Amino acid sequence: MTKKILLLLVLFVSTLLAGCGRNEGMVDNRAERNRRLAVIMDMNERQIVDDWDEFWLVDQNCKLTGWSVYIGD
Repeated sequence: MTKKILLLLVLFVSTLLAGCGRNEGMVDNRAERNRRLAVIMDMNERQIVDDWDEFWLVDQNCKLTGWSVYIGD
């Protein structure tokens, strides 16, 4: 029982000491935050358009070749 408590205590303390680093991945100012949010919104909008096109079956079939293939006489 005491080994489990000791192990949990060590894990908890190590988590607190390690933390999240020195703000890795965090933005420094409002301009960077706005730029990051604009990129995220743009990506989300493009994904929604792709999903909508796929739903209505207007998307391009990626299994077909883009080249003109002639088979015949």
